Amino acid sequence: MKINLLRILSLTIAASLFFPVPSAPAAPWQTLRGHVPAAVAQLQPAGRLPATNRLHLAVALAPRNRDGLEKLLRDLQDPHSPSYHQYLSLEEFTSRFGPTERDYQKAMDFAQANGLKVSGRYANRIILDVEGAVTDVEKALHGRPEPFRLTGIKSLVEATRAPTGSIPSAAPPAQT
Repeated sequence: MKINLLRILSLTIAASLFFPVPSAPAAPWQTLRGHVPAAVAQLQPAGRLPATNRLHLAVALAPRNRDGLEKLLRDLQDPHSPSYHQYLSLEEFTSRFGPTERDYQKAMDFAQANGLKVSGRYANRIILDVEGAVTDVEKALHGRPEPFRLTGIKSLVEATRAPTGSIPSAAPPAQT
């Protein structure tokens, strides 16, 4: 059966984790925590995905300088702040808060080394689109994606319940 059923796929990788290149010395695996949306956590899986299905994933990488980003977001809404409604350009946002080019490349290298194809890149380096067979996703994340049915959505796939989803851990992101 074609993967048309899985048009909507949500997989959010814990924001503070980065992907090392597999040829580097092995990093410890870290279990994902807090990545399952509350609406999904209450549902029961609707079976198992066929191994040959292809999944399209949006991987979220951590922004750098999270404290600075949170402050900026508060200041943008504070009429007493000099930053009130002083929005950043894409280039400014990326240089201040986007993952480094090196970290973005590490995520791409990790995906490709685990049989996943990079299908979309974004200028802010926060999101990386990848795709691959269910078996490749299971191997890469050391977990099993599970399908769920939600009202109004044909199908949703989520990596659920720690410790079913794990990714290699690396040094924490630079705080610049």
